[in-house]
Amino acid sequence: MRILHVFPKVNLVVSSTFIKFAKENFSSLPQKESHEFAINCTADELHDNELKQNVFFISYDKLISIADGFDKIILHSILQLTTLNKIKFLLTPKLMNSIIWVAWGGDLYKYSSSKSIKSRLKEMINYRFIKGIKHFVGIFPPDIDYFKKVYDTGACTYYASYTGALDNPIYKEQRALPLLEQKIANNETINIMVGHSSTKVLNHIDVLEDLFRYKDENIRIYIPLSYGDMEYGNLVEKKAVELYGDKVVYIRSIMNKQDYMKFLSEIDIAVFNTHRQIGLGNINPLIYMGKKLYMPEGSVMYEFFHSEGISISSCSEIKNLSYDDFTKPVQINQGRKYIMENVLNKEKKVELWRKVFDAAMK
Repeated sequence: MRILHVFPKVNLVVSSTFIKFAKENFSSLPQKESHEFAINCTADELHDNELKQNVFFISYDKLISIADGFDKIILHSILQLTTLNKIKFLLTPKLMNSIIWVAWGGDLYKYSSSKSIKSRLKEMINYRFIKGIKHFVGIFPPDIDYFKKVYDTGACTYYASYTGALDNPIYKEQRALPLLEQKIANNETINIMVGHSSTKVLNHIDVLEDLFRYKDENIRIYIPLSYGDMEYGNLVEKKAVELYGDKVVYIRSIMNKQDYMKFLSEIDIAVFNTHRQIGLGNINPLIYMGKKLYMPEGSVMYEFFHSEGISISSCSEIKNLSYDDFTKPVQINQGRKYIMENVLNKEKKVELWRKVFDAAMK
């Protein structure tokens, strides 16, 4: 059984950690099942040389010819899959039936505001392509319900989360993290993070305008804009400087994981003003560390975390909250418990991905 995993160039950290996980946990019986990997990047962009074995570095126009020799094709996101790729898959039933789609937030909850004929045609082909997929993997539990509701297919569905947390240094930290209540009592600067990337669905400017009521308080606002839509990031940066001057710090370069997690550990409050699943690699560590999070009430992440007993505050309340209420600490025990039992449970992740790899092709 030959299984091909296909990753986009976006977020190579996810690709690298998953390749390592698959090789460590599913390569003991190569005669029964082999895992190979295709990434839409160059070999130089994957920095870990040990991971490069069994990896194809491709452009997506070569994908169909490579995929033809495999029994199962696991598409980790379809966001960068071209319309031509999708048409070729649709015209090749053998390949189409071998697809397992691991949906990322950007392609599952994708919205197009364009009304052009070209855009509508692309959306129609994308819809037909998704309707034809026989196996769907949600990396966040509510993704499965959303997929069933929107696409109404008879596809087999699975839940299996990504594995980057298993190697994340923040979960192994023993040092004491700064507590929000202590910082408030000591009149220390409160660090607020707005979003995690240069992505329009995070609605940065709305958040910055709502937070403006606290501009004279002892705050510093951090805005990571190191990947995504760079033109949009420029607009966010310009607005942030206009509103907050030197109280805002925008991050335009990608940090290594250790430095980025250290940065997250120093954040006190984070605002993710989006209605779709996004940024779990940021949100899960923040929950584990007991940071205060704001999300839109009624959004998929807000409702899910609330159902797990995790304290998430409502974005819509910010513009009406006093500074004391905005910075009021939250209970952290249930959030940490959820992360330990679900995000950091290696045996559970192996079991869930085993079910995906054992999927019976229709």
